[in-house]
Amino acid sequence: MFHSHHRLLHIPIIFQTRFSSTSSSMLDLCTKPQHLQQLHARFFLHGLHQNQSLSSKLMDCYAKFGFLDLSHKLFSTLKTQIPCSFVLRSCFCLSHEQGKMIHAQIVRLGLDAFDLVGRTLVELYDMNGFFNVDEPVEGKYVMELNYWNNLISEAFENGKMEESFKLFCRMRKENIQPNSITVIGLLRSTVELNSLKTGQALHSFVVVSCLYGKLTVNTALLSMYAKLGSLEDARMVFEKMPDKDLVVWNIMISAYSGNGFPKESLKLVYCMVRSGFRPDLFTAIPAISSITQL
Repeated sequence: MFHSHHRLLHIPIIFQTRFSSTSSSMLDLCTKPQHLQQLHARFFLHGLHQNQSLSSKLMDCYAKFGFLDLSHKLFSTLKTQIPCSFVLRSCFCLSHEQGKMIHAQIVRLGLDAFDLVGRTLVELYDMNGFFNVDEPVEGKYVMELNYWNNLISEAFENGKMEESFKLFCRMRKENIQPNSITVIGLLRSTVELNSLKTGQALHSFVVVSCLYGKLTVNTALLSMYAKLGSLEDARMVFEKMPDKDLVVWNIMISAYSGNGFPKESLKLVYCMVRSGFRPDLFTAIPAISSITQL
């Protein structure tokens, strides 16, 4: 079996037959920086230095070997978002500071406006534990709404409820309009924080943002008020809902039963049946509890 260095000696022959198809695989054979530099020189001689895909791979390899200056030089010659993501990923694997150096270069070149670059930046900051919602990220890129929603959801799953609201404020500053998924995620955090005031503020935001009226949002609002024991607010949301499904009825029935209002709970069961809904297990449990409270 030939060593990678011996294989590199035969590069001119290969280039004469298969320039593009073998170039990328040759880079994988490089185990030493000098091998990479030899290949780079060959690429340049044969005009392959203008190939964006190959240049991206070269930048990735240089970054992994720690040659950030050479990676920067390659990076500055190509104004495309694809090489950015390659370099960012490789540099963040080395260190946070090296990743920030590439980030600064991206901003200087105006590449931060690309969605792919923006998503990659936030993904890497968050993945490596460097994402600070209090620190403004340099650049003008606009991340997609679903990515912000994912960050808010991750904050909730990791028990960082206050951070989810900081993310919400941050996305508002970025002029990204939250949707129903954003609000539902924040309402879950509100319950965990046991903050009725925050929930009421979110309720106002829902109304102003024209999200009120959506069944999923209204159900989340109702559930939030019920879990926080604000039955007056819960009943108000309940009454204003034009289309109530079985889940909505059960939430309100359970809220009355769990907060010591058995008669109101049983009245709602009766109203629900008259409205054409058939009680299920989630209706029966609070109903039985209400009967025992009488």
